[in-house]
Amino acid sequence: MHNLYIPVVLILLSIAALFGYEYMADSHVDDDIQQAISAALGTPSQMTLLDLREVNTGYGVCGSYRLASGQDEVAPFFYSKVDDNAELDAESRRYRMNCGE
Repeated sequence: MHNLYIPVVLILLSIAALFGYEYMADSHVDDDIQQAISAALGTPSQMTLLDLREVNTGYGVCGSYRLASGQDEVAPFFYSKVDDNAELDAESRRYRMNCGE
C-alpha cells in the first residue's frame, strides 16, 4: 500500500507546480503591459487597465487603459507577449488584425 503513495504524491506535486506556474505567469502580465505602454508613451505614468482579453491563442492581449493623471479618457491598446511591445494606435494594421476593430 505504501508503494501507492509515492506516485500519487508526485502526481499531486506536478499538478500543483503546473497550476502554480500558470498563476504566477498570469499575475505578471498586467505589470508587463503597463511597462510596455509607459515605454510607448515615453513617460513613467501610472494607469488602469480595462477590458483585457487574450487574443491569438494567448500570445496577445487587447484592451484599453486610462492614465491615473485624472483624465477620463480611455485609449485602446494591443500588447504582444512575444516581443513585449504595446501598440497604441487603434488605426494601425497590427491593432486591427489582432483586436478586430
